[in-house]
Amino acid sequence: MIRTLAEHTRDVQAIAITPNGKILVSGGGDTAIKLWDLGTGKVVESWSDHADAVNAIAITPDGKRLISCSADKTVKVWSMPVY
Repeated sequence: MIRTLAEHTRDVQAIAITPNGKILVSGGGDTAIKLWDLGTGKVVESWSDHADAVNAIAITPDGKRLISCSADKTVKVWSMPVY
């Protein structure tokens, strides 16, 4: 194992990696979406705009958008920061 990423307060339900391989995105039962720097293992962004668990995450092939799906019955499209 290289490292453990552990800042969600509930179960992790979805992950995705940016096309450049630098950022891992996780979504969980705590309603949070976290962007992790894979080089350092640190959270670089954290979003909590869903009202319920984040069930799925996708990143567009160009790495410019993130799409999240939640048990709150919403799909959100986010602008991805550049790292």
